[in-house]
Amino acid sequence: MKEKYIITIDKKTKNLTIEESGELNKEKWFLLNINQYPDIIKNVDRGKEAVIEALRNPKFFPPYETAAAIAKTIIRMVAKNKNSEEMLINGKDYVRKIEEEEEKKKAVIKAIEEDGEFINIIDEEADSENIDENVDIDELLQDGDNINVSAGIKIAEDEIEKPDAAENDI
Repeated sequence: MKEKYIITIDKKTKNLTIEESGELNKEKWFLLNINQYPDIIKNVDRGKEAVIEALRNPKFFPPYETAAAIAKTIIRMVAKNKNSEEMLINGKDYVRKIEEEEEKKKAVIKAIEEDGEFINIIDEEADSENIDENVDIDELLQDGDNINVSAGIKIAEDEIEKPDAAENDI
């Protein structure tokens, strides 16, 4: 779906208005949303991310790429002292871009798997029948293994319970 955004800055009040429209048919647009921002211009000096954060709200929460494009347009409008600007976004371009990024990720994962550098721990399951619960841990440790046993749990003496112990034995 194609989207059209008309961004307007009122010179007197410094209020920003964004009209969001969607393409119903070829070049026939329908209004989706009108958002007004009374103080967004002050965020321009703080950069694109600050403008994006100020733009997004429960009624208007575009995808990051769209929000970034709108933020860049607002920053450019303020820098050039423009009152209004229209921008078109083709949803197919975003879908294509996302698909390309997914294909790149798959190619990287495949290359890593083929090189043997990738271990998929999630798919490996322990066979519970082969677990011997009677194995002595000291037998498993090899000389030179670094194990920190200095850190332990301290229990207050008054919390230690001794069977058949008298109060003054503790």
